[in-house]
Amino acid sequence: MSILDDLKKNLNDVAPGLGDKTSALVEKAKHLQQEVVEKATPLVEKTAPLIEKATPIVKDAGSKALSFAKEQQDKTRKAIAEANIQQQAAQQRYEVEQAQKAEQIRTMYEPRQTPDMPQFIEEAFHHEDQIIGFSAVSGVVLETNKRESMTLNAGLHTSSHAGIGMVAGYGSASHSTHSNLSVSANSATEHEFWLLTDQGIEQPFQLSNHDIPLRAGQRITLIFSSRPNGRNRPVVIINHNAQRFWQLHSGASLNALYALYTVKPGFFNRREVETKRARLEKALDERLNQLGHWGFRYGIPKKEE
Repeated sequence: MSILDDLKKNLNDVAPGLGDKTSALVEKAKHLQQEVVEKATPLVEKTAPLIEKATPIVKDAGSKALSFAKEQQDKTRKAIAEANIQQQAAQQRYEVEQAQKAEQIRTMYEPRQTPDMPQFIEEAFHHEDQIIGFSAVSGVVLETNKRESMTLNAGLHTSSHAGIGMVAGYGSASHSTHSNLSVSANSATEHEFWLLTDQGIEQPFQLSNHDIPLRAGQRITLIFSSRPNGRNRPVVIINHNAQRFWQLHSGASLNALYALYTVKPGFFNRREVETKRARLEKALDERLNQLGHWGFRYGIPKKEE
């Protein structure tokens, strides 16, 4: 007896007919399994060639996809490397530019010539993109005159007040006027002199608010400043006979005259602005002093041998 028959007998003993039903279900399952196999076999037979054909294509596609992914990964790595190189190059350029700018600012006011060189007078003063040039004229004083001028400024301030008051039903009106007169006097020294230049030309010059000791027969050198296409302004005068020179302008007044740096300090940039202005005005003072020493050396004509 088979295992299936033995199982069927045991089931019938437990519940009559249960074994027969179970046997019928098993038989039905066998038939369904056989039917599925019979129907699936042709489909598998038909699909097998397709799978065989598709396998190389799938493998090739996978290989191509892997190759493409690797290629893209290599490109990405290369792009990142190039970006890093460009970033480093940009950083280096920035550092070089900042260093050049700092060096330019540090040496902006330093002339290439020195006061013991004849060409020093031709050395312009540079403040960023602004330029001040210098020139000189030497000669002998022919005549000198000084005069004091006084200017009176008067001001009259008038104020008036009117009022109306009521007391116990009676009214009163009042009016008052007050006047204040203020007078101020300003004196100025006007110094005029004629100079016979080394080129044999007689030229008049005028200095305001400068009391420079000069007399006829003394040799002097006048140094002028000017902006491009601007008029000359005397800034230094050298008296060779007295062995003295005078700066007619300070660094601060020359800065104001040419408006080289007129930035107003704010709350946050006060220190920066004041430091920059002080450095400029100090450099202007130094240049005027150097021009005075240059004038001592080169304002006197060479003796003919």
